[in-house]
Amino acid sequence: MANTPGYRVDAPGVVRGFLAAAAGLAVAGCVVLMEFGSYGWLPLALAAVPLGLGVSMLLYSFAGKHRLRDHLLRQREWRGDEVVLDIGAGRGLMAVGAALRAPSGRVIATDVWSATDLTGNTPDALRANAALERVRVEIVTADPANAISPTRASTSS
Repeated sequence: MANTPGYRVDAPGVVRGFLAAAAGLAVAGCVVLMEFGSYGWLPLALAAVPLGLGVSMLLYSFAGKHRLRDHLLRQREWRGDEVVLDIGAGRGLMAVGAALRAPSGRVIATDVWSATDLTGNTPDALRANAALERVRVEIVTADPANAISPTRASTSS
């Protein structure tokens, strides 16, 4: 698996929260069933909602986002010399996909590299994924402190 690009789980804290909520509701449902009988079905039924959301987020992270990327990138004709900017690049799924379609072009990937948004979200992870796919991606670290806010953008001097 070391020679396979890894794009990891999106919003891992949210996934953990959904799965923890499902477990908590399931435990509560079992306790209520043991103590009060049939009333425990409600928390057990409710546990299916966060469980389904958590599992669907995991499935999307490991399979769905690759399909969605490929679908999105197929929506246009590629010449191969495009200039592409990927904002919020994370581990480079979209940037690498674009670089595969624009081998003589230029792909620039930028992010603030927040680990809370994506597991292992670092420039080195993007660099490793690009190397494994044998593509070139320019990596730029975004500085949110210097970002243009809507109020600064609309103010005239």
